[in-house]
Amino acid sequence: MKSEKISELTTARLSVYLRCLNMLHASGIKTISSQSLAQQFNLNSAQIRKDLGYFGEFGVRGV
Repeated sequence: MKSEKISELTTARLSVYLRCLNMLHASGIKTISSQSLAQQFNLNSAQIRKDLGYFGEFGVRGV
């Protein structure tokens, strides 16, 4: 895990990601790519990856 400070903007976006992921989970979706997540909820896939990158590596590239 990186030891750099996480910006307030990033922490604010985390709650958005959580709401989106909870909606997907409730509809039975267990995995999703950052690209699909971004398209479905009008987000930026690169920003999603950067924000989640603060917490380690997630998923498999190209899925």
